[in-house]
Amino acid sequence: MAKGTNDVILRDRLQFTLDGGGDLPVVYGRLDLSDYVNPVEKKGLAIKEFYVQPRIQPDDTTGEVALQLTNTGSFVNGSGLIPIASSGDQFAALKIFGTTRAYQHAYDVGIGSPDVFHLETFTQANNKYIEPTGNAAVSFNHEHMVWSPRDLHPDGYVLVSDILVGVASDNLTAYADTVMELDILVIAQPVTIGAKQLTEMLTQAQDI
Repeated sequence: MAKGTNDVILRDRLQFTLDGGGDLPVVYGRLDLSDYVNPVEKKGLAIKEFYVQPRIQPDDTTGEVALQLTNTGSFVNGSGLIPIASSGDQFAALKIFGTTRAYQHAYDVGIGSPDVFHLETFTQANNKYIEPTGNAAVSFNHEHMVWSPRDLHPDGYVLVSDILVGVASDNLTAYADTVMELDILVIAQPVTIGAKQLTEMLTQAQDI
């Protein structure tokens, strides 16, 4: 969606650290919108576009991806490799979402969840089978799914509160003890809120 004449562009950066197993129970970063929203003055924002970029900090980490990608800091969804002498499956996932409701668990968040206007998932499945002859069959499957405000709220997601950005991961062992950063860019349109809609927005804001 092209930037309109009155649109505002907001940028922020969140930082979080995965544990030794590449896990991260859901954590939230907050984007302060107090300069743009004011319930008393019936001023709100309609979120039109929302972009996120996971990045890594190569310093002070034991994760194999961060140790190798020391120049670019690029994010590559990864759970590491299944040991060479064994069969098995490995799965890894990263979930990122924009919301005005603080969910206790990331597994409760989907495209049908109330007050969620953006959702991204990075998933990886590694499958390995060692045949009786000793030959091995290996497959890798990587998926990146994005449901943006244009998908979930085509007319723009209107709010009068701050934005919460939730992040959670499972089994990103290739990022063990790694500091990760999430760059965020938001394009929003200032709007005037009607009395009925304002009441709904203020009720919604109590969950933030």
